[in-house]
Amino acid sequence: MEHLAELRGPIDAFFTHVQVISDDTAVKENNLRLLGLIRDTARQIADFEAISG
Repeated sequence: MEHLAELRGPIDAFFTHVQVISDDTAVKENNLRLLGLIRDTARQIADFEAISG
């Protein structure tokens, strides 16, 4: 969990500086693929749906 917490800054920067849904189809698909990889990696570490609060 500590390693996952270290990704908070880079992930926040991604959402701050990158327009995920872009008019450029290739950019949009790449950004969505990257978000999917982040999600899938996080799910391997913890079941976040089981965490309340």
